[in-house]
Amino acid sequence: MNDRQQIPISDLALERFLLGELPDAEKQQISDRVETDGVLRRRLEDLRASNRQILEEAPHAQVATEIRNRLETDVPRRTISRWVPALAVAATLLLFVPNLLRSPNEPGYIGIKGQTPHLVLYRQIDKRAQRLDDGETAVEGDLIQIVYVSPDSGYGVIFSVDGRDSLVLHRAERGISFKLETGRPDTLGFSYQLDDAPEYEKFFLVTSDRPFHVAPLLKRVREAPRAFEPSEAFRLDTFTLKKE
Repeated sequence: MNDRQQIPISDLALERFLLGELPDAEKQQISDRVETDGVLRRRLEDLRASNRQILEEAPHAQVATEIRNRLETDVPRRTISRWVPALAVAATLLLFVPNLLRSPNEPGYIGIKGQTPHLVLYRQIDKRAQRLDDGETAVEGDLIQIVYVSPDSGYGVIFSVDGRDSLVLHRAERGISFKLETGRPDTLGFSYQLDDAPEYEKFFLVTSDRPFHVAPLLKRVREAPRAFEPSEAFRLDTFTLKKE
């Protein structure tokens, strides 16, 4: 069969290919076609470039990483000063959250057996961590610690969308889903400070049995931030904070 006779491949199929959603047989067919079809190869490269742009435009919440990068490039102190208080408070919060998670005999312990991957959120109040309920009220300036719990191995990404439909990426690994920690709750290593966005901040944990590219998923979120639902290849857990 020559190129003219081959069945056309839609952009949606290519996005699902990059996201790792296609069955193995279809994935192999596209991989084989890309080797010999220059037009298809360019389309795939264009999609990858678009995905890289999406990742570059998505704000990332890793305050500690920002500080480390700025310090390593020897940026003047006044440039990093706005990050330092948040890092200090984040470190304080992290001291308290693991204490709540460590022992089954302690109040607030989060069990794992029999659960699906899900989010647990804490808010810092003075020098203690308050566990939040889904749907609880929060205000601008609240420092939130994001914890995820997963009984099984797999891969995931964590992001949030606020009342302005702004998207913030909280955890991924260089554009790829991160490997889930199992056997115990896992913190992100930094706190997230709520801004003045109205209505809500909704946090998403999307997981899969296989690694996946993050950008195609974020593209779907941006297209329908208030109605996002991943395909059946993924598991989804959400946690919403109402904003005063």
